[in-house]
Amino acid sequence: MGFKAVGKIGSDDESKMNSSLIIDKNSKLLPGENIKQTYGCRHSNANHCKNINLDNLCAFVREDNICKKPLNGWKKQYEYLSNLT
Repeated sequence: MGFKAVGKIGSDDESKMNSSLIIDKNSKLLPGENIKQTYGCRHSNANHCKNINLDNLCAFVREDNICKKPLNGWKKQYEYLSNLT
């Protein structure tokens, strides 16, 4: 899965992206996920995330691979995924 830099994202930012951290928004919940955070990035296009590569927020630059600022729709999606089990 390749990425093409767009807008403010440059090749340095693109190189920090680990494609194994891109998780489909409909995939089952993963350990560490809750209503306020996701494991990896569940953004439909990570290059367009306003928080990409921000220290302490973005899964691509955090050692624990946790996104601390998921999209606004994550709360609803988390609740939906929680009810699938």
